[in-house]
Amino acid sequence: MPVVSVGVPVYNGEKYLPETLDSLLAQTFSNFEIVISDNASTDRTAEICKSYQTKDYRVRYFRNARNIGAARNFNRVFELSRAPLFHGGACDDLYEPQFLERCLGVLDRDPGTVLSHTRTKLIGDRGERLRFDRKRGCYIDSYGGARGTSGDLMRPQRPHIAEAGRPERRFREVLWLMGWALPLSGVIRRDALLTTSLYATYSGADKVLLAELALIGRFREIDEELFAKRIHRGCSHYKSTRERATHEGVEFYRIPQVKMVQDYTRMTWAADMSIWQRLHCMATIAGMARSPKVWRRLLVPGPDNYLGISLSTR
Repeated sequence: MPVVSVGVPVYNGEKYLPETLDSLLAQTFSNFEIVISDNASTDRTAEICKSYQTKDYRVRYFRNARNIGAARNFNRVFELSRAPLFHGGACDDLYEPQFLERCLGVLDRDPGTVLSHTRTKLIGDRGERLRFDRKRGCYIDSYGGARGTSGDLMRPQRPHIAEAGRPERRFREVLWLMGWALPLSGVIRRDALLTTSLYATYSGADKVLLAELALIGRFREIDEELFAKRIHRGCSHYKSTRERATHEGVEFYRIPQVKMVQDYTRMTWAADMSIWQRLHCMATIAGMARSPKVWRRLLVPGPDNYLGISLSTR
């Protein structure tokens, strides 16, 4: 039985998938399995996966009869996994050889930690590190831009989020301090994931899953850059709200924040906390619902408008 399962959901990933699998198979910790769920790809993804499955017994390949969307395909690789620890990766990211070894070491030493992750570096199409613009406090992508379709600057992730002992503090930090849901690219205890709803089918569900995990236990960030997130034209950073909905196979909520508030509230009252801690979490949710960013995406026309209001007059 493997100690950790590495889930790799993929759709048409022929361009970067071999490099990703090579970096995983080069890990210094070797007792793991790679579970690939192919979301009915139409390129050479199936051929590549079968080749790696033949070369290394740790690679397990599954193919969906139809495209079930990115969110459900992530849940699919978890359902197919067998180990007590789980890492959900992407078909275009890269790993340093010590990634699994370091993450597992933290979880072994601290039973109260449910998620262990490393610092993340952002890379471009060719694997080059993205340049950091100190004046604007953000990263510049391979195409010379600092913003994706949503118009948000690519700012660095704040370090050591959700490491507090109190669940209401961890919950607040996930909702208020976390930009991208990068800690999900760490190693997570299977038992903790089984108590969550996994990925829901609406935009922003990655942060909701992290909030649910934060109510269960602590996160730990390792101060080493052992994981690389690739930013390229095919990733969700460059998709509009509606394009992301199509890619993720979501039940398209025009205002996904409504569903997010419902799920945040549900998990708050289901968690093992005192009434005062629950009220603290509810105040955090209320503050998030009043965020100017939410109202901007409701009122300002553009590709990331939740109501589908476009800048075009045609």
